[in-house]
Amino acid sequence: MAIRHVATLRIEDGIVQVSSGYLGSWLVELEFDSGLKIYKGEILRQLLTLSGLDQDEANRLMSGQGVFDGTHRRDQLRQEELSNPWLSRKRKELLRRQRDEMLEEEAREAGRKFQLDRELKQALTGASMRALLEEQEEVPLPIGSEPTVLEWLYGGEIYRANQPYTPEEVKLLIWERKERERRKLERLRKQMEAAGAIDEARRERIPEDVRTFVWRRDGGKCVMCGRTENLEYDHIIPVSKGGSSTANNVQLLCVECNRRKSDHI
Repeated sequence: MAIRHVATLRIEDGIVQVSSGYLGSWLVELEFDSGLKIYKGEILRQLLTLSGLDQDEANRLMSGQGVFDGTHRRDQLRQEELSNPWLSRKRKELLRRQRDEMLEEEAREAGRKFQLDRELKQALTGASMRALLEEQEEVPLPIGSEPTVLEWLYGGEIYRANQPYTPEEVKLLIWERKERERRKLERLRKQMEAAGAIDEARRERIPEDVRTFVWRRDGGKCVMCGRTENLEYDHIIPVSKGGSSTANNVQLLCVECNRRKSDHI
């Protein structure tokens, strides 16, 4: 397959969500058959640069996504102090000072994260990003971090190509993919409706006198191919479309011809 759908991307109220097309859940990363991984952070960073931010500014805003958390280390320091009652006063004081310093660092990081998150949200909801999201509704945009672009964002969907393409080629391939899927669904819909019509016709019993008349009239053979085996009474106009069970609307068809007719209704 030249191109396939791998995920859906949504940006709502400054929050980026990446939903796998296969797993149906919100993921942090998408892994492809080749073993390549594309991370949500990379998608976000690429969107920021495509919207007009330079790489350094995009990286600065993204740096708030991984914030220092010293909880585990502070617990270790506290456990050391409590489990060793023979520690010197100097050592205990050092442990308390380290915990206090870590708390201060966490407070600074929390303030930094809050500021970066606010700036990031502004970038994701600003005019440049809105223009970018409008553009990708019309033109496929490259995303990911490979030197040769294989991932594309188009219409809020993420696609992966099996080789490099131009945006115009990607658009054509996606159109072909959707058109093929549309035709398949349309064919299945007709088959389902035809099957339902056949079942409905079978449920409505054709009167015995009509069956006898039609058998004699059609010579006991399929009116389309002349076969004399595996015959069925067929409603020319399906019951589901208003057809009646009178002799004028009933004919003999073999199973194969009846199925072919149903496929074209």
